[in-house]
Amino acid sequence: MSPVTAPIAKPLAWIEGTVLSPDVARVPLEDRGVLFGESAYEAVLTRSGRVFALEPHLRRLERSATGAGICPAAFRDRIRGAVDALLEAGGEGDGLLYLHVTGGAAPREHVPAVAQSASDVAEAAYGWPALAVDDKASSEHRGTDVV
Repeated sequence: MSPVTAPIAKPLAWIEGTVLSPDVARVPLEDRGVLFGESAYEAVLTRSGRVFALEPHLRRLERSATGAGICPAAFRDRIRGAVDALLEAGGEGDGLLYLHVTGGAAPREHVPAVAQSASDVAEAAYGWPALAVDDKASSEHRGTDVV
């Protein structure tokens, strides 16, 4: 395991183009991710202010979003901008980026009335300080149990 640098100083959020503190970040009640779970997310490791394997994560986020009925072309460039903005604001530390996309705010209908455009999709990204990992503990347990 590579050496861990200092964690990023504090959690940050990026909502629709603005970096802010997570405690003031808000999502509209009519957001399709809130109402119907129409969303996709991806978690990405950062080390020393650099993202690990961003492209494979973005491809998986796009596949997941497509499966949830969210058009990847509507958010692709803005998610890259969110990553850049959070890395700049978070500094050189280690952390996790959680990238979220939803169907955006719309009237409560189970099937969207019209196809999504870039302005319909909501994006959010969150940067959290990394947790220190004990190498001995991680070597004793490999894999994840899923229920």
